[in-house]
Amino acid sequence: MRYSSKMTTKGQVTIPAEVREALGFGTGDMLAFEVRGDYVVVTRRLTFEEALEKNKDILPKGPPRFATDDEAIADYFDNLPPKNLSDTPIIAVAGSWRRRHTDAG
Repeated sequence: MRYSSKMTTKGQVTIPAEVREALGFGTGDMLAFEVRGDYVVVTRRLTFEEALEKNKDILPKGPPRFATDDEAIADYFDNLPPKNLSDTPIIAVAGSWRRRHTDAG
């Protein structure tokens, strides 16, 4: 079957109900558009949960190691070899390093 829809001045189109039902599109679904030459392929984007389920075989097993990004960063630095760490802390303020080092030189 062929269906058509008219584009609004805002570039919006209504996907006919029969097409939505046939493809399993629902309210709030995110759609992906792929241009292939002179036509477009429209697919429903996976939700986060669906993507996790689809890729569960390649994802690490068990609960996440860290609850926050800060915990992950802290663990990274806690486990760096001592040769990669400096005894002198570096405190950076936006733009301050460039200003001090280019004016002095």
